[in-house]
Parts: sequence; structure tokens; C-alpha cells
Amino acid sequence: LEVMLGLIESSSRTTKRDIFYQHFCDFSSQKELDSLVAVIVAMVQVPRLLLGVVATSKGLVVGDLRYVNSEDVLVDCSLAVGGDSVPQDVVEMRNIETSAKFVLVVEKDAVFQRLLEEGLMSGHLPSMVMITGKGVPDLATRQLVYMLATQTGLPVMNMTDCDPY
Repeated sequence: LEVMLGLIESSSRTTKRDIFYQHFCDFSSQKELDSLVAVIVAMVQVPRLLLGVVATSKGLVVGDLRYVNSEDVLVDCSLAVGGDSVPQDVVEMRNIETSAKFVLVVEKDAVFQRLLEEGLMSGHLPSMVMITGKGVPDLATRQLVYMLATQTGLPVMNMTDCDPY
């Protein structure tokens, strides 16, 4: 709680992993810290992001999507050759622009990269936004897909290997 209070007071953010490394003597494992953060979030009923604690984003996005990030930088995802990192602060994305016809979520990064190598974004298909969570998607990647579906009304298609493990 003390760390979160400090983050709120200083209007800064850090990752759960960083908290663990800075206070490794206080926790037996990363899992213990993760559970404690989840309990605090549930107790105060405030999203983790507002408490200054973020998860490291691992997802990638490419295609017909432009937005202004939290640092007032215009990001154009069509310029990202191998995909642009999904921002940690999806809720702070502004001025979202797209003329995409759909969102394609690709489960595996290897398939995502192969589709890019094969020229999927070269214009043979309708304009799209392609996203990968590199396996099990992190919170920021899930938030981006949700935001695109709800705010832009784009249909979302999913490409998975259907492996339950």
C-alpha cells in the first residue's frame, strides 16, 4: 500500500515486477506480490492503473490505426514493420483514427510475424488492424481489442491454433 500511495502522490507508474525487485526481501515470490496487488485492487475497487501499477505490455499491433499516446506523441501503427508495442496505458489513448474494416487478433507471435513476412498488410485484403498477445494476452492487449471493438465498432476476428493447453 505504501508503494501505491507513493505512486499516486508522485503521479508516476511502475510495473509489478519492478515493485518485486525493489522489495524482494518483503515477498517470497512474484506470485505473492501479484496476489497482494489483486487483493488491494479489489478492496479499494479502483483499477490497478489508477494505483500506479502496470503490467509490462507484451502485445504488438500493426495496421490502419493512429492515435496520440499519453506523452502526446502521434503513433502510426501502419509504419511498424514488425508490429508496434501495445501501450501500457490504453485507457489514455486519444484521437484514435482508423479506416480499418476489421481487427484480426492472432494468438501466436510466430504466426503474426509470418503473416507480416508474407505481405498480409500489403493491400490484398481490406484495411485492418492486426494484434497479437504473443500467446496468453496481457491486460493492455485485451484492453486495446476491447476498446477497438466498442469505440470504433470494428468486428473482431480471432486466429488461434485451438490448443487448449
